[in-house]
Formats: sequence, C-alpha cells, structure tokens
Amino acid sequence: MQPSGFSAAGEQEFHAGMTKKVLFLCTGNYYRSRFAEMLFNALASREHLDWNADSRGLATSFSNVGPVYPGVLDHLKTLGFPAQNEPRFPIRLEVTNLETADLVIAINEAEHRPLMSQQFERWADQTLYWDVPDLNLMTTEDAFSRIEKHVTTLIRQLQSQQAAPGPAVKSRYDGL
Repeated sequence: MQPSGFSAAGEQEFHAGMTKKVLFLCTGNYYRSRFAEMLFNALASREHLDWNADSRGLATSFSNVGPVYPGVLDHLKTLGFPAQNEPRFPIRLEVTNLETADLVIAINEAEHRPLMSQQFERWADQTLYWDVPDLNLMTTEDAFSRIEKHVTTLIRQLQSQQAAPGPAVKSRYDGL
C-alpha cells in the first residue's frame, strides 16, 4: 500500500488553488528543519506561492534550550524576516504528518535516510534528501547558506510548476 496522496507510480495530484504542504525533517526539529520551514514560509508568502511549510524531528531531544536554536531567529531577522509569532517547541514526526504532506524533504541524507528507513520505511524512498549536516560537521553559517540555496531553488521550481499550464498530475520529483 502506498502512502496517502501518491499513486503506485509515486505521482501526486496538484490541484490548482489549493495550498500544498512541504514538510522539512531533521533530527531534533530545533535548528535546520526549523530554519528551512520559517524561511520557506516567508519566501512563499512574499511570492504568493500556494505552498506552506511545516517541520518535524526524527529524534527530538529534551536537552535543547528553548523552542528553537537562537541563531535561527537571528539569521531570519538579518534576512529581513523577523519572527511574527513566538516559536513553538520541537515536534516529533508521526505518520499523519507524512500522510498530509505533498512533499517531504529531509535535511541531511546521510543522517536522515537511515532514520526514515527504520521508523517510516514506507516513506523513506519517497522523501527528497538534501546534504546539510548538523553543527558537529558544518558551521552554522555554512548550514544556513546551504539551506537558503536549497529553499530558494525549491521556491523557484514550485513557482514554475504553479505557473506552467499542463497536466494535473506531476511526479513528486519533477524538477526537484
């Protein structure tokens, strides 16, 4: 049985006028996935894109201080996107999150593909993986820069899909 929203061929329907959801995944849902989520939502809103983002963690921890890594809010502010609301605390990924997402992106393949395969095997191969390691392997500045590039590329690709007339069904990985 395929995950909800996908045909046997791994395709997904895109309905004009309906907001679609990208789900960003990382380990703790405290730093990388939260930055990707908040940046995506700021850019998608600015560009009037019919998408929004959410994020979850594959192995959330109670050892993090506060709801989000402080550098995330600081960096978003320097980009001109100050936080509009008090950030929520990290949330662990559940099957329902995957079922309701139109696109799932894990921030670091080497770290997150094994966790997806262990915990959510049905979705492991339908997840798009980026290459943004955690703080112990990459500086915060480099990680933010890499996530910014990925998110802005994704926004451009989704804008092209949204603007392009064509068939109602597109492959999950078309152009991504």
